[in-house]
Formats: sequence, C-alpha cells, structure tokens
Amino acid sequence: MSSPEPSITARNYCSQDLHEAEFAWDKEGAVDTDRQSLLEKKLAEAVAKVEEERKKILSSDEGSRHSWQLCRSWSSLERAILAGESLGDEALAALNMRYTADDEEFVVSVPPDPSDVRYADLQLDPRHVAASSLIGYGLIAGIFFGFIPIVAGITNLTTLESVCKIGFLNDFFGRNPSLAAMWEGLASTLGLTIFMSFLPTFLVMIFSACFTMKANAWEQHHIQQWYFYFLVVYVLLVTAVGTSLWDRFKELVESPTSILQLIAQTLPAASHFYLNYVPLQWGTHGMNMLRYVNLFKFLGFRKVCSEDTARIKAEPEDQDYYGMGSRSARHTLIAVTGLVFCTLSPLITVLCFINGAVCRFLYGYLFVYAETKKADLGGVFWMTQMRHMQQGLLIYIALMTGVLLERANSIVPSVIAGSSAVLWLYSYRRFNHAFHLENLPLRDIKAGRTQFERFFNAWIYCMGLKFEGTITQYVCLL
Repeated sequence: MSSPEPSITARNYCSQDLHEAEFAWDKEGAVDTDRQSLLEKKLAEAVAKVEEERKKILSSDEGSRHSWQLCRSWSSLERAILAGESLGDEALAALNMRYTADDEEFVVSVPPDPSDVRYADLQLDPRHVAASSLIGYGLIAGIFFGFIPIVAGITNLTTLESVCKIGFLNDFFGRNPSLAAMWEGLASTLGLTIFMSFLPTFLVMIFSACFTMKANAWEQHHIQQWYFYFLVVYVLLVTAVGTSLWDRFKELVESPTSILQLIAQTLPAASHFYLNYVPLQWGTHGMNMLRYVNLFKFLGFRKVCSEDTARIKAEPEDQDYYGMGSRSARHTLIAVTGLVFCTLSPLITVLCFINGAVCRFLYGYLFVYAETKKADLGGVFWMTQMRHMQQGLLIYIALMTGVLLERANSIVPSVIAGSSAVLWLYSYRRFNHAFHLENLPLRDIKAGRTQFERFFNAWIYCMGLKFEGTITQYVCLL
C-alpha cells in the first residue's frame, strides 16, 4: 500500500499557495481570476487525492482486520473493568506492558502518541535501516573526534593574550582595563557556548538521514543522550582532553590508570572557567524567554500571508536547540558541573542553585503558556537526566581520588575515596534495572490490587457501609 504522506504534503502546499495568492490580491486590490481558478483546481485535486488514499486505507483487508482486533481487545478490556470483573493475565499485560521484574529479560515499550509517529520510518526496508544506521554511527564518531581541535582553537583564540596580538585591539584593551578583564572572563565561555549550540542541528541531520525513529519525541531522546556526552567531553573535560581526543584515547588505552592523574592535574586548574560558564547560562535562559527566533519568523511570514497564518507558521520553536532533548542535556551538564567541582570550588554550588531557580521560573512559564505542546514520553527525559547525573558522580569520584592521590601525604585517603566507586556501581545498576519508570511488574500489580481491595473493604466496614462488590463497581455507582 502506498504512503498517503505525499498526497497530504501536496494538499498542504496547494492550500498555502492559494492563501498567499489571496493575501497578495487583497493588498493589491485586484484578483487574477485565471490564477485563482488554477490554484483552486489544484487544491481540489489534491484534496480528492487525499480522500482517495483515505478510502483505500479504510477499505483494505489488513487495516480493517487490525482495527477490528484492536477495538475488540480494548472493548473487552473496558467491559471487564466497568463490570468489575477480575482481569486476567492477558488484560493486565496489555495495561502493564511489563512481564518480568528484570527489564533485560523481556523488553517491551509503550507506543508513542499517534500524532508524533514517524510513519515514513516504519515503511523502510530493514536492510536499508541497518546500513544507514552504521553510516550514522560513523558520522557521529567523525564529529566526536573532529570537533576537539575546533573547540580547543576557539578557546585559545578568544583569550585576551591571543586577541591582543592584533594591534588596534591591543591598544583598545590597553586603554580600557575593565573591558579587558571582562573579555578575559567571558570571551572563551561565550565562544564555546555559541559554537556548541550548533551541535544539536548536526545531530538532528544525522538522526533524520541515517536512523529509524518510532516518533519525533524519540529523536529528541537520542539527542539528549548523545548531546550530553558531547557536552561532557567538549565543555567539562576539554582541558583534560587537550587538542586531540584520539591521541588522549590512545594514551589511556596504553595506561588506563593515568586517567586519575590526568584529571587531577587539569580539572582543578580550570575551575575558574566554570565559575564564569555557569552564570553565562543565565543570559541564554533569558534569551530563550524572549523567543526572538519565533518573532523574526512571524515578522517575515507576515509579509506574505495573514497574521493568523504567520503566527501558525512561526510555531513551533526550533526543535534542534529548543527541543526537550538538547535542553535536558544542557541543564544536566550544569548540574553535573556543580557536582564535579562542589568540593574544589564550593561557590559553584551556589551558582548552580541559582541556575536551577532561574530555569524553574523561566521554563515553567515557557512550557505552559508560550511554547507549543510537545509529545510526552512519560518521564523518559527525566529518567535519562538522573542516569546522567549518576554518571557525572563517577567523574567526581575519579577527580577526588586523583586529587587526593596527587596531594595527600599517603595513599590511604585516595583509596577511601576510590572505594566509593563500588557503591556507585551497585547503585547505578540498581537504578537501571530495579526501578521501573513506566509500570510495575505483573506480579506486583496483582499483589498491590489484592492489598488495596483488602484495605478498601476494611475502610467500608469502618464507615458502617454495606457494599458487596468490587472497587470498580463501587466507583461506577458513585
């Protein structure tokens, strides 16, 4: 069966062309009847084509059989709930979507929102998917190893010493020492922030071209995962990595224990950089509050279409940088930065706390009142943030172990600090495999339902009520 998406896209384009032409005729005060008839004819043909595709889907045997089975299963489940019947294992499994306590034993997932599904990706050949995924991972690896020289170059070129090599800038900063101090404190962090803001766009291009996603929200989840690791390497560990990630990787393969010494020698000296980096993010949050990109899009579209249409076309905001994935990664990085340097530079904890308060105030308004509603995965972004925080805790353990190993008089403090990695490993694995975000194991649902029914019956007895039936029947009576 052919996909209806090309027909829907053609219909939308025809509708937009007709609207823009009518808007231009209203401004000119004259109507081109020939062009109007042509556009209306194209739109009518496109609408008829979409309706034809719709009828094909509804009349197909496969689609009808699938829809009937789905409706029958959920209707039966609904009748069982309303009638107060005891649900069987199959019905509980349909509601629960989890069969065992260990999520590595049997893997299932909740389907995405129908409006967010990427239907075109579901029609791809599995062989094509495997080949394109391999290419995608290669492109990500190329970016991962190739960005380090660029990031290091930006950091070095924006220093005051490098800028003052230019004659007129040397004279300018020499006459304005206060501006020189401001440049020294903010230029490197600002340049790094601006450059890293383009990285989500490259990731989206790779994911869209090479990977198969069930829904757009899952693409945002992929962005969150990959973007966070990019930020950790390029922002948090850039001083330890140096100018070549590949060379540093080969050194660590030859001598894995040198990572503690490497981190202990580089990160403490760069703590003042992050004291500037965290407050700079407050300004980026304020710029997000202005929604200036949507404003410029609205002003541009208003020149060729009505204000209502321009307002619709100006939304939603760019999902590469302003999406849930990249935002979650950036906000988690700030929290991890505060966690890593909380002992070496306690002031950074205050700055990270202020950053969290600013985010709570600004984004609490943006999400609810200003921005377009986004598809919800049921807490997957939050769970991934918690996992990233625990991974950041491992960096903190490695840093403090290396610092104590370098500066303490004996090896005992570093051994005590390093032994906490054992507890971290246990907690990290328990978080990933024992805590269930979306649902509970099937046996826990059965046990919990029985316990709650006993508690409900006891409450009915204490209230002096007489009722014989199930909880669902009682709720229906109310």
